Amino acid sequence: MNILNSGRFSMGSASAGMIKKLIEMTAEYACTRKQFNKKLSDFELIQVRNNTHRNVLNQATTLGTVIFFCKYLQYNFQF
Repeated sequence: MNILNSGRFSMGSASAGMIKKLIEMTAEYACTRKQFNKKLSDFELIQVRNNTHRNVLNQATTLGTVIFFCKYLQYNFQF
């Protein structure tokens, strides 16, 4: 059963890494693409969405770190 738990954790970590890369690529694209003679990154909706995605990613990685640490303590110190 422990192998399934660590597999689930690694899948979540891999997904968070991919999401981080996609956010970086999206931000780069928004800085280079122009619409109505303005960069996409200058539009408020694009800024709000980018910030929302970054906040969700931060929450996911923080939650993953906390879960990993709790599992580490549980298995190594048998509380």
